[in-house]
Amino acid sequence: MADRFKQLTLAEFIQVLNKFPFTRRINAVHMHHTWRPNRAQYQGMASITAMWKYHTQHNGWSDIAQHITIAPDGTIWTGRNWNLAPASSGGHNGNSQAGPFMFEMIGDFDKGRDPFDGAQRHTTLQVVAHVLHRFKLPAEALHFHNQMSVKTCPGSSINYAQTVREAQLLMARLGSRSVPTANESIDENQVAEALAALRYVPIASRTRNLATEALAEPAEEGMSRQEMHYVGEADPSAARGLLGAEELSPAELRSLRPHVVNLDQGHFSPGGICSTSPADVDAIFDKHLEQALAAAKTAKRPLHVLLYAHGGLVSEKSGLSSAARYVPWWLANHVYPLYFVWETGLCGTLGAIIRGTGSRELARGVTDLTDRLVEKSVGKIGGLLWRNMKDSAEVASAPDGGAYYVARRLQRFCHKHAADVRTGALQLHAAGHSAGSIFHAHFLPLTQQLGVPAFRTLHLLAPAIRVDEFKNRLARLVGTGVQHLTLYTMRDKLELADTCSLIYRKSLLYLVYYALEAARETPILGLDSCLSADEQLRTLLGLKGAPQSNAEVVWSKTTEATGRSCSTSTSHGGFDDDAATIESVLRRILNTDKITPFPKTRDLTDPWHEPVELPEEMVLLAQAQAAASSAPPRKSARPSRVSSVPTVNGKGRHHQRALCIGIDDYPAAPLAGCVADAKNWAHALKKKGFETALLLNEAATRSAILDTITKLVTSSKPGDVVVIQYSGHGTTLPDLDRDEDDSRDEALCPHDYATGAFVVDDDLRAVFQRIPVGVNVTCFMDCCHSGSNTRLLTLVPPANPAHDSRPRFMRATEAIKQAHSRFRKKLAQDGAAPKAGSREEMRVVNFTACQPWEVAYESDGSGDFTVRALPLLTKATTDTTHSTFLEKVVQAFGKKGIPRQHPTLDCTDEALQLPLLRPLQVVAKAKTKAKATRKKAVS
Repeated sequence: MADRFKQLTLAEFIQVLNKFPFTRRINAVHMHHTWRPNRAQYQGMASITAMWKYHTQHNGWSDIAQHITIAPDGTIWTGRNWNLAPASSGGHNGNSQAGPFMFEMIGDFDKGRDPFDGAQRHTTLQVVAHVLHRFKLPAEALHFHNQMSVKTCPGSSINYAQTVREAQLLMARLGSRSVPTANESIDENQVAEALAALRYVPIASRTRNLATEALAEPAEEGMSRQEMHYVGEADPSAARGLLGAEELSPAELRSLRPHVVNLDQGHFSPGGICSTSPADVDAIFDKHLEQALAAAKTAKRPLHVLLYAHGGLVSEKSGLSSAARYVPWWLANHVYPLYFVWETGLCGTLGAIIRGTGSRELARGVTDLTDRLVEKSVGKIGGLLWRNMKDSAEVASAPDGGAYYVARRLQRFCHKHAADVRTGALQLHAAGHSAGSIFHAHFLPLTQQLGVPAFRTLHLLAPAIRVDEFKNRLARLVGTGVQHLTLYTMRDKLELADTCSLIYRKSLLYLVYYALEAARETPILGLDSCLSADEQLRTLLGLKGAPQSNAEVVWSKTTEATGRSCSTSTSHGGFDDDAATIESVLRRILNTDKITPFPKTRDLTDPWHEPVELPEEMVLLAQAQAAASSAPPRKSARPSRVSSVPTVNGKGRHHQRALCIGIDDYPAAPLAGCVADAKNWAHALKKKGFETALLLNEAATRSAILDTITKLVTSSKPGDVVVIQYSGHGTTLPDLDRDEDDSRDEALCPHDYATGAFVVDDDLRAVFQRIPVGVNVTCFMDCCHSGSNTRLLTLVPPANPAHDSRPRFMRATEAIKQAHSRFRKKLAQDGAAPKAGSREEMRVVNFTACQPWEVAYESDGSGDFTVRALPLLTKATTDTTHSTFLEKVVQAFGKKGIPRQHPTLDCTDEALQLPLLRPLQVVAKAKTKAKATRKKAVS
């Protein structure tokens, strides 16, 4: 986000200052010098970027410290959001409600160094005067950094009393004017861009409480030599690699394309540094692998294909940089590598959380910050980010995921060359580092389900997968789908000597074990202590004294540095860069000791100090999930508008009442058109004489939905018409009460679904069986798997939905299924749920957005079903029957090509020809009258 910093003239700054929507009360102005870079070292945007990187990546702050930076030429660079507290001086930073406006001046203004003069001095005094004037503050509200610390900042050559006097004179000249005349021209586009940039809230600030920066302040003359080198380098590009992974050249990126599948939250990444599309994967299998196999056969050697999943904690840039370093080495050793780059920067985000929480205690001189404090500081946000990262691994191997597409292409490639597979001319291998083991726990079982040949070897480096997940998904493949498994990890002594972000004094696996998994002390496969404590694993991996032929452990640090069972890594993150480990992997793949040596590892970036590059939606998702799980029940969960659903008053009056439900604000997979849909349905029904009620977003909890529907149904009288409309996610869940033939319950996803509070088909069936005789209830379900919410059919989502649309389907992860099971067990049982009814027993008319095996979509802020059905509903007459309405909706989806969803109608045969949204008593009377007329005519 460094490119968001904008360079302004003084006149443009004054305009921005007066237009900016301050919500934070400014009570002081803090004045600093950068010290380094000094004036001679200043390189424009490059210097601003270097400061931003150091403040965020090294110091762990949420953003650059200052609100603005004043350059030697008198121009002004924007900085952090002006409504956020700066990192100015420990104990004087304020908060998001009130505090100082802080600026840095490029230069070293200690005596005998840079002169404080010229355009820079002029701009500085003008900035001070205008900010003080803007907030009606006295000149004494200006504070030098040296008044709040023992430092000389903003420079021993600058006199405070003189600066205050000059600021007073300028403020007096301003008088009542907020914008003085200025000679400089103003670029309105630059002003608009600066206003937008200054509203930016950094992702890191959303992951933790910014009170952790209350004691933060720039080092300035207290900089370390490393910091001086980085922020003061005349050419900051010379410091390349000091922080963060190196940029890849266009040529390097082109060379990577045949060897990289870039995934973004499980799906092909359309952007980023190196995008991947289905066509790119097709090229890998149809062109590059075909050429590699032909070359191998010509050379009379086998083609070894290695599918590598890096740790899901590193950024996209680091994952690609690692691939760029080592792809040539694999190829030189006659191995064709295919790297899954499947996550973006969770390690950097966790590092920022850890450092941010630790900084306050460390600033106070506390040197015994305990690991338990760090585990607590990671808290719910870190745990939820970890869970969402694991969900990304699972989604990748789902039918619409990127890894699923790769698995299908791999199966086709191996089937085409089945003879080469049988002879060993084509061999498959897999490797995964850290969370890469979680990725392969979904991908490898998928390959076996699709008919991909067995993998010759699987190598797990410091695996971060839970023991129970390994047993359920990978252990059962050992000896069949995976001919040999090798696990590389450290002895417990080294795990305890490792660190995370230089503050947590154990390895990442212990952080996962104690803090990131849902339950504290969840056994992790890569931990020595967990392996030793599990009898089944000890047997599988030959840890009971009897070596196993198809699985083993290589413990680091081995006494030998070369061989097939060697590892010298002394940190969790070091395994995939450790020559002894990777050469052992290669020797086992090739089944030979004759290899080209692993390239000498250069100085590598510390992933814990990478930029915070996790996708913003993932951070916001975790933040919302944490808030939802910890917040007390809100009154809106059982809204007052429920009581606004009227009851029948007086005899002979037919009430028409509707409940419209729309949920966009899901903690995961948010939608964009459901609230609008619900409001549009309510508006259309109101025009038809219905009294309508809405349940939107957080108000649409499970209890609110069921309570409102129940009250609506049970308070109705014969002749009443009731409509229930739902727009939101649907899902399928395990059938816990075993009343379904397909062992799956279908469900609506209320806003509080994350707690397991789904509205399953059993719930709806129980309510609908209470419909009084003579009451017409019609449902319009615009969601995925809506095809049988009230009667239950098997639903399977299709692959590859359109890129410009969102499916209204929430995939049930293992965590969701467990939450659902726990929730159902806690429910007070009023009696056995009714068994699935036949079509002739249905008591509702159910219009659904798609067939049971299809997915309902929304496009451009509205459900595809809703945008077609509502105009037809508005035009419907008293003669429009249920079946004719459905026919018109289906026709509205068009005949060109194959529509991606086909609306359905689920009701009794008799109801098919009944008029839409008409009282049943009126219909019955009309039928009786017609029957009498026919009888009279016959007689």
